[in-house]
Amino acid sequence: MLRIFLIIAVLAGLAGLFGVYQTGEKLKTITGERDDANKQKEAANAASAKATKEAKDAKAAADKARTELASTQETLKATASRANEQEKRANDLDGRLAKSDQDKISAQQSLAAWLAIGLPVEQVKATKDLLRKTIEERDVMIEEKKVLSRNLTIAQAELDKFKGAEKEVKLPENLKGKIVAVDNQYDFVVLNIGKNQDVQERGKLTVTRDGKLVAKLKVQRTEANQSIANVISGTKQLEVKEGDTVFSSYEAVTAR
Repeated sequence: MLRIFLIIAVLAGLAGLFGVYQTGEKLKTITGERDDANKQKEAANAASAKATKEAKDAKAAADKARTELASTQETLKATASRANEQEKRANDLDGRLAKSDQDKISAQQSLAAWLAIGLPVEQVKATKDLLRKTIEERDVMIEEKKVLSRNLTIAQAELDKFKGAEKEVKLPENLKGKIVAVDNQYDFVVLNIGKNQDVQERGKLTVTRDGKLVAKLKVQRTEANQSIANVISGTKQLEVKEGDTVFSSYEAVTAR
């Protein structure tokens, strides 16, 4: 009988140990599930914070873009107004110049007539003075017209740039200059000609040396008597050097 009790006691002990083992495994499973849930929660919080930051950054970028657009529109409006004013002044100067030419012709005709009929010297002298003054006024207006025409061209180029128009910018046929600095690593050069010589942004120039084509340039920025230009991709025949000559067109160079 004692042996039976012992056997029962052993079996009961084994059953208890098995229950403890099962409880431990279940506890491990619950702990793992809890840790996974915490990790998922942390990941969700991180994703939410990232989304909030991205939304904030996107709003800031949109606000900046709206501000820049408003500024560009104001600049475009001012440039268009300036271009219209330059065109109006140029048209007015054309009318004044035409009248000056007519006055010159009339004065010349009157002088020829007076000389033919033998008018007094004093009267002829007064007429000559009037003719000289008329010619001087005409020459002044011609120079003023050149300046206005150049300003109008510059204003129109600025207007086209703001509008995104890629119109060809034509430079004067007799334009000539020299390269005073070169950066062959980034393919840009500095020229000794600028706005005072009618150089305009986006205008194209040809580089020559000893009558040979070296490369072609596109003007990026202009100042009073200096410009910065980039070498046009695919046009470089030789390395550009300081002292190389630039012309507004290669055809003009070969024709000289």
